[in-house]
Amino acid sequence: MIKYFNVMLFCLLAAITLSSVIVYANDVKHGKDNFLRYCASCHGTTGVGNGSVADSLKHKPADLTLLAKRAGGVFPTQRVIQTIDGRLMPKAHGDSEMPVWGQLFAIQALADGVLQEDVPGIELEVNRRLQGLVLYLKTLQK
Repeated sequence: MIKYFNVMLFCLLAAITLSSVIVYANDVKHGKDNFLRYCASCHGTTGVGNGSVADSLKHKPADLTLLAKRAGGVFPTQRVIQTIDGRLMPKAHGDSEMPVWGQLFAIQALADGVLQEDVPGIELEVNRRLQGLVLYLKTLQK
């Protein structure tokens, strides 16, 4: 009986691990898709800051492949999320040419059918997109 239980437990853990890998891969893929759609025109398809509109901007876009290196070798997840989201950035940090993507993602959640009254549902969708972008950006680090 114990041997049967151990085999079942092993199978369950393997299934959970496999599903986590698949979810992670999908999140990275969605993050890459969103990066190419929203970020690449400024930051370039490889994230180094050489997008097609980079030369027309007042400030050169950041090299997103160096985020961890510039933060002492640790990817600054929370700071990156807040920067991409942009809704909570204090005006004291100065003007940014970067759009407030969190607001756009919230509007898109509404367009995708999330009800305006469903604030947690909207935030869930915004956070899903932000997390996907962060997971993808982590794969670009040098």
